[in-house]
Amino acid sequence: MVRFYLDENIAVELREILDQLSHYAVHSYDLGNRSISDPEHRLAAAETERILVTYNRRDFEPLYQFWTALNSWGILSQSHAGILAPVGEISTDLWAGLVHDFVSRRQDLRNQMWVWWRQQGEWRQLR
Repeated sequence: MVRFYLDENIAVELREILDQLSHYAVHSYDLGNRSISDPEHRLAAAETERILVTYNRRDFEPLYQFWTALNSWGILSQSHAGILAPVGEISTDLWAGLVHDFVSRRQDLRNQMWVWWRQQGEWRQLR
């Protein structure tokens, strides 16, 4: 079982699908995190040790890089369970299947961000 935090731009239906696939997902709405900032979503996911799932790659990629830099400089020492995001539009059903298949093959996503590149049909880790 993998624990997920779904930010507010994710359809609530994704939570239901992931739960049916034996994962434990919470939506930001479930936690009263409606209309909070992206850094606050990032922190909420990290504090609850959940993989952050978002469609908002453009905002979370620089947050991930900043988080990584702060940790490498010794300014921040908090880890996170990981971030998953796609490039481009993707249906909720397809996204759920991709996320499920990906986490089923990976042991640990701690402190990593992975992006699904739809046109290439592959996951890529951000560095």
